Amino acid sequence: MEVHLVGELNKAVDIDLPNLHCHWKMLTEDKTEKHDAQHWVLISGADEGFTQISAAAASQNQASAVWNHPLDMYYASSSVKKWPHMYIEIWSQDSYGRNGLFAI
Repeated sequence: MEVHLVGELNKAVDIDLPNLHCHWKMLTEDKTEKHDAQHWVLISGADEGFTQISAAAASQNQASAVWNHPLDMYYASSSVKKWPHMYIEIWSQDSYGRNGLFAI
């Protein structure tokens, strides 16, 4: 079976911090299971990455950071069990260029 995942990391809202960016990763295997077979194999695309840094913009009394980061992954799978999960971290960068983890 082959699966093509297409989407977008659009934005973060209600986070009142400067210079937000997102680290994302597709988790395709359950690491607690003891097996050698990998059910989901990435054929093309990136299964991990970062968005650009977006300055939070106040719009309608709501802090938001817009990324519009494209996602495009193509997987082959030997099973429909245990579909991939997306792991997302939101980071903030201060005026000195230091990054701090805001949310997981």
